[in-house]
Amino acid sequence: MNNTEETTPPTDQQEIAPEQWIAFFEECFQSLADVTQLMVKLEKNDSELNSLLDPIFRKVHTIKGGLSLVPNSQELASILHSMESIFADFKDESAQIDFKNFDFFYFLLNHIQSHLHDLQNGVTFTELQLEEQKLIQFALLKIKLQSGSLANVKPFWHKQDLTQEDKFSKDGTFISNEKLENLEKLSNELIIVRNLFQMSLRDANIRSNAHAFDQFTQEFSQNLSKVTDQLQLQISDSLNIEFSQVAGRLPRLIRQTAASCGKEVSFEVFGFKTLVDRKLAQNLFDSLVHMVRNAIDHGIETPQEREELGKPPRGTLKVNLWESEGILKLKIKDDGEGIDVEKVKNKAIKSKLTTAEQADKLSKNEILKFIFHPGFSTKDNATSVSGRGVGLDVVDNFVKFYHGQIYIQSQTGTGTEIVLEIPPPRKVMVRKTILTQSNGLQFAFPLEAVESMESCHRLKITSIDHIRIVQLNDSSIPALSIDELKGKKLLMSEEEFRKKSLVIIKVMKRSLAIVVDHIDQQIEMVIRPFSPFLKKMKGFSGSAILGQDQIAYLVSTEELAEIMTSADEMHPHSNLPDNSQPKSRRAS
Repeated sequence: MNNTEETTPPTDQQEIAPEQWIAFFEECFQSLADVTQLMVKLEKNDSELNSLLDPIFRKVHTIKGGLSLVPNSQELASILHSMESIFADFKDESAQIDFKNFDFFYFLLNHIQSHLHDLQNGVTFTELQLEEQKLIQFALLKIKLQSGSLANVKPFWHKQDLTQEDKFSKDGTFISNEKLENLEKLSNELIIVRNLFQMSLRDANIRSNAHAFDQFTQEFSQNLSKVTDQLQLQISDSLNIEFSQVAGRLPRLIRQTAASCGKEVSFEVFGFKTLVDRKLAQNLFDSLVHMVRNAIDHGIETPQEREELGKPPRGTLKVNLWESEGILKLKIKDDGEGIDVEKVKNKAIKSKLTTAEQADKLSKNEILKFIFHPGFSTKDNATSVSGRGVGLDVVDNFVKFYHGQIYIQSQTGTGTEIVLEIPPPRKVMVRKTILTQSNGLQFAFPLEAVESMESCHRLKITSIDHIRIVQLNDSSIPALSIDELKGKKLLMSEEEFRKKSLVIIKVMKRSLAIVVDHIDQQIEMVIRPFSPFLKKMKGFSGSAILGQDQIAYLVSTEELAEIMTSADEMHPHSNLPDNSQPKSRRAS
């Protein structure tokens, strides 16, 4: 499929400007995503019937009206007209909404989205697609004639494979005219700053007057920082989309999975208008699909089982997406039977992932994480939904790829909650950092990971084999230089240590103090990735040129924590507390 940004109208409709063509289809896709969310709300709360039907009706009508300028769109316009007519009947109460038909409506929205993608890219319809359109028109006619009912219509919409990706352009990026105008304004601002710099350098008064030169450089730095910050923000915003644009088939997937498992599931979604990086959004949805299917098949009980347990026959599944302190968080929660920890532990022992002796020493959370291991499943027999131990392995690989975290909480008989925390992908690696020096090299720590900074002069320290422990704010924290971490042994005496400084970082809910010679400053850097050869060096994620041919290496706090964990495993008797939380004293 062509990239969105390269898509142009078919040659017989060249009176439509390319930018208008792109904007129209992007607005259509957003409208369909909005309709899907409104349908979910309608299914949950029919008491708000009119307030929800009005925007659905308007958005369907708007899409239909815009298609009058699009070649070969008559069939889709006819379908939208029929759909619009049915919702008009729902509004004036001449027909009643049958909530058993929502599977069909969700299917219809996916069909419209797929049809729009084909029209956008000039794709010719297949015989199968044309046959599907005839079935849809017949179903819509039945709903119209039968006052909202789909009785006597064979449910052909159940045959679609919902595990397949939507026709969604992953590579193309649509940028609105407003965003382009903002980028142009920022470009003009950069030109003004550049011209001011060049003119000021030619000013003899500024060059000969030290005070005037210092004032000029300070103002220039402030102006440049202001423009570059805004430019970076605009570029990042242009690469994001609402998550709802890729999650349109989730309601159908939940309903269809529940039906195939013989279960009834009520679901709620929150935060799907959260802006997410385009590629990350699709990968995140793929993982969500696996977690939803797993929750329905493994977690939620059948209606009969739930009634015997004193629960409502219909299970509940909640999906919530939000951003907090720059971290994207996805939570999926069910009110099912929960995860049997003993069953997971026994299966892990049977699968030789651990020994019985080791398993007895593991925490509940550590045991639960076995469910993400490749090929792991507590089911004896695989079904069409789950049981092969593949789904949650996909989730685990996705989270690791983005250097994120997975948190699980489960209570037997109550349900399970899984939270994914994903740091934002950084295509343009502009990072705010704390710059330090150690052994003649310069190391930069991501500012968001830095908890505090300390002098080592009066700290209370203890050494256990290869680990140095410092006491900070009533907490014990390992304190090692980068060389000591990688060499897994102490390399400096206590007297040498007293002359150093500490950068305390927090990663994976654990504090770690890195010993450096001294701390220089807070600075914003443009980070360049390593070459394929250097990329294999664990502990660093890139480098930055500082000026005068000086290079700083960006520390990967996640990888430093992994190195520390492996060091602990080599010396299990040196158990370090992981609940230390030094008070934040971040650089200003």
